[in-house]
Amino acid sequence: MYYLKKDSRWWIERIAMGWIVVAVAVNILYNMQNVNFWVDEAMLAYSISTRSLGELAATPLAWNQSAPLLYVYIVKVISLVAGNSEFSLRLCSLFSYCLLLFMYFFLSKYVLQHKYPVLETALPASLPILMGYSHEFKPYMTEACVVLGILILYYVYASQKIGWYTFSCICSALILLGNPACFVTGGILCCECLSGIKERNMDRIRRSVSGGAIVLAAFVLYYLYWLRPVIHDGYMVDFWKDYRFSFSNKAALVHSLSLIGDMLHAFGQYWAVIFFGGG
Repeated sequence: MYYLKKDSRWWIERIAMGWIVVAVAVNILYNMQNVNFWVDEAMLAYSISTRSLGELAATPLAWNQSAPLLYVYIVKVISLVAGNSEFSLRLCSLFSYCLLLFMYFFLSKYVLQHKYPVLETALPASLPILMGYSHEFKPYMTEACVVLGILILYYVYASQKIGWYTFSCICSALILLGNPACFVTGGILCCECLSGIKERNMDRIRRSVSGGAIVLAAFVLYYLYWLRPVIHDGYMVDFWKDYRFSFSNKAALVHSLSLIGDMLHAFGQYWAVIFFGGG
């Protein structure tokens, strides 16, 4: 019976690995088709293509486009090496998609210690929203990698393989690669602080506060230099004003539930698995 169970696990993991390979291959082949940019991609590509490396971040990107600062430089370097084309400008998203799968596998196997990590990795590999963004010239896939990267870093810190200030400094630098780093790092810092308060551990409280100061300082500098000009232009505020969550009255509650429905719809037929099976 033991060998039967072991053999079944072997086949499940191998089939899942084949599924992942096919998903990656499909994304690579699609990206090689050089599908024309849609409008938002083209507007972002204009700034990357027409500016030199030295001029890239001297002024805000054209047409109210916004992308993490380090992402912009990575894409520019790739375009200098591989040329300006739909394929080369989307390569960062494709690489990020592949890296995300490795990160997801690592979290599943070593952090969550699940029984079938490869099978679980097959889910994001074939998730419609991730497959779509893997061949789009947008920073979303890179930002997803940043989120998983911070979770892995926190696991490494918790395993006492890096120090707290090393963790805080790396998270601060990752803000330049993905804006969600602010929220994920902030959540970790809050949990550390609250845990310190609960345990009456002053060292843990001090570490969380000092780490928060490092991250906050990095974000403020980044905001003043790179984010503020776009935000204060007014276009993005007007664009997102109807996408705010509010539970102040019945109409606002219905609207907020509608927004949540739109978010879940992006996961396609897997939305119920993600929403109800997340725990």
